[in-house]
Amino acid sequence: MDKDKLSTDIIITDQFPGGNITVDRIEGNDIDISQDLRDTKPWWHYWNFKIVVNRPQKLFFHFKDEIIGYFGPAINEGNGWHYDKTTFIDHRNFNYDFLHSGTYQFAFSIPYQVEDFERFFEIISPQSKKHFAVKTNSGRDQFYITAGNQKSDSFILFTCRHHACESMAEFVLEGILMELILTSNPVIRDCAIYCFPFIDLDGVENGDQGKDRQPHDHNRDYIDEPIYPITKFLMKFIKSKPLLYSFDLHCPAKYYDIHDYMSLIQLEAPYNKEQERFSRCLEKQNHQDKCSIEYLQEHNIVHGKDWNIGKSKGCSRFCNESGAKLALTFETPYFGHRNKPYMPQELREFGKSFGKAIIQYHADSNIKKFEN
Repeated sequence: MDKDKLSTDIIITDQFPGGNITVDRIEGNDIDISQDLRDTKPWWHYWNFKIVVNRPQKLFFHFKDEIIGYFGPAINEGNGWHYDKTTFIDHRNFNYDFLHSGTYQFAFSIPYQVEDFERFFEIISPQSKKHFAVKTNSGRDQFYITAGNQKSDSFILFTCRHHACESMAEFVLEGILMELILTSNPVIRDCAIYCFPFIDLDGVENGDQGKDRQPHDHNRDYIDEPIYPITKFLMKFIKSKPLLYSFDLHCPAKYYDIHDYMSLIQLEAPYNKEQERFSRCLEKQNHQDKCSIEYLQEHNIVHGKDWNIGKSKGCSRFCNESGAKLALTFETPYFGHRNKPYMPQELREFGKSFGKAIIQYHADSNIKKFEN
C-alpha cells in the first residue's frame, strides 16, 4: 500500500489513527482509490483517509466497489463531521469541490477513535474508573471502565467494536453510559457496570476492517483456545462472577434493506424470551421519548431469518451460555433509512433511551422476582 500518495499538488494519506486507503491512480482531477482489506477476507467496506490540497480544485474519487453511503462520504474540513449529499455521484464515486487549500478528511462513515472516548470519559469520570485489562497483540494497553455498585454480587457488561470498523455504535454506547452512570436509578444502585469500549483496540487504531479478520475476527473468538488476549481475558472475567445482563453493540453491513434499521439480534429459545421482553421495553421507551431515531421490534433479526442462522460462537451467545439473565447483540446502522443520515447527537439520545429501557427492564424483573 502507498502510505502517502503524492501528486503535484495533493497528498493522500492514511497515516493517522483509524486511517485506511489504497491509492491506485491519480490522473488529472480523477483519483482511483480502494479500501485496504489487510487480513479481511473476502472483503468489507471501511475506508478513511486525509487529503492535503495546495490550491482550490474539484476532484473526483472512484472506488472499485460500491462502498459510498447514500449521502456521500463523511466529511471533516477541520471543524467536525458532516455529510453533503451533493458530493454523492453513485455508490462507487463521489466528488468534492475544494474551495480552499488545507487538510480534509473523508471516511465511509463518521469515525470514532480512542481519543474520542477519552473526551467522553471526562464527562463520566467522576462516577467511573478506568482499568488495565491486558496488552493487545500489538502491545497497546487494553482498558475497560467500571461504575455503579462494585460491592454488588452481579454485574452488567457492555462491549463494543468486536469489529473495528463499526464506529456508529460507540455514540449509542455513550448515551447508554450517560443515562446509567450520571442519573440516579436502580441499575447503578444494584449492579456493578463494566464497559469494554474497544474489543478490537488494535484494529480500531490501525484502521483495519476487523470484520471477517483471518483466521477469525474477535466476535468469533469465544472458543476453547482464543487467539486474542482480550477475548481470553473476557471469557475468564465473565465466568468469575454472576453476569446479570450483557449488551454487545455492533453495526451491520454497509447499507440497504435490513441493515438500515436499528435491530436486536435474537438467539434461539430459550435465550430469545428475555431478549424479546427487553425489546418491548426498548420500543415503548423509544416511543415515549419521541426519539428522532426509531426502533421497532418488528425490525429485529430473529434466529433463523436472513443471515442469523446457526450457532456461531459470539460474545452474546457465550454470555447467555454462561448464565446471564439477558444477553444480546444490538445493531446500529451506519446511515439509517431516512432522508438524512443518523448523526452522533441523535445516536447519543437514542442511547439514553436505551439506557432508560435497561432501567425499566431491571425494575420489571425485580417486580416479577418479588411476585414469584
